Amino acid sequence: TARAVSQVIAKLQSNNGSNVSAQWPQLQHRMRDAGATARDWRDAMHYRQPRATARDWRDAMHCCPPRATARDWRDATQCRPLEVTVANKAAQCSLKEDGKFMIKSECDLDGVAMMLPHAPCTTLAVEASPQVLRTAGWHKIVQLHRGDLRLNLLDWETGFQPCDDVLESLLGSKPRIKGFKGCIRTFTGITALAQIASAAEYLHIRLEAPLDLRPLPRKCRYLRIYVPLTSTAMLAVPLPDLPSPHLTVLGAAAGSVEAVAQTVLAYAPSSKWYSDIALHYPELSEEEERRLLTLLHEAGIRTNNAGTTRCEGHNKKRRLIICNEPPTTPPP
Repeated sequence: TARAVSQVIAKLQSNNGSNVSAQWPQLQHRMRDAGATARDWRDAMHYRQPRATARDWRDAMHCCPPRATARDWRDATQCRPLEVTVANKAAQCSLKEDGKFMIKSECDLDGVAMMLPHAPCTTLAVEASPQVLRTAGWHKIVQLHRGDLRLNLLDWETGFQPCDDVLESLLGSKPRIKGFKGCIRTFTGITALAQIASAAEYLHIRLEAPLDLRPLPRKCRYLRIYVPLTSTAMLAVPLPDLPSPHLTVLGAAAGSVEAVAQTVLAYAPSSKWYSDIALHYPELSEEEERRLLTLLHEAGIRTNNAGTTRCEGHNKKRRLIICNEPPTTPPP
């Protein structure tokens, strides 16, 4: 199947514009018979159509409205009928297979920009580095897109990559952010996110340093904040009470019990109630975990759990479950 699809795409890329236009129905059937996927159709969009022929110019006339302006005609010179046809087919297949358009690298930008005019309200899912969203290709997509936007710009392997400028560039745009995962460095970035993600279903925010998070939308269904270990002299930067926040503390090294406790207390909402508290790759001993649980329990911190105050999980992620019942004391 893969070989058959490759042959069809190669033919599509090698023919001149008039021949391909004439053979389009046959090529479409061959792609279907070869079992072409949505990815195959997106690849087919990148064929290089040569200089426009007389037929292309006749077809291009249909790209203009009845009372076309000079600008319309200038835009029409960029109209390539076969390119539009392939893009429309790629959009249909992508929606059928994935239910959305996806961007995972800069290579996907041109293809998505070509498909969006055929389905501008489609959900767009981005799983890429912030650098991809600093390009002209991305800005073109923002102008075309009218649907829900889900941004996943959080990559633990590449370290802290802030996207404050990307969020600010979306202010006043049409896309509606329904989900966000990324790193934010400044209060300006937080306020920008609060404005463009007021109806978000989930927010995962990694911080480099303490920030005032009070502007974050309260209608969000799920809020998780990833924070580094803070010093004992840190001022309180309470999270909003709603939605009940999830907190992940990074860098809990051996001997850092007091610093971890201070970090949890500094971000605690006014109710002192978290949905969840987690330690990311902690290095605390069992005795240190018990001390940490005792400190937080005595300070009035609680999580959305029942039973005895305890730790659960594995060495990659330990959950601090803090209930009304204090932690048990180990036998001597």
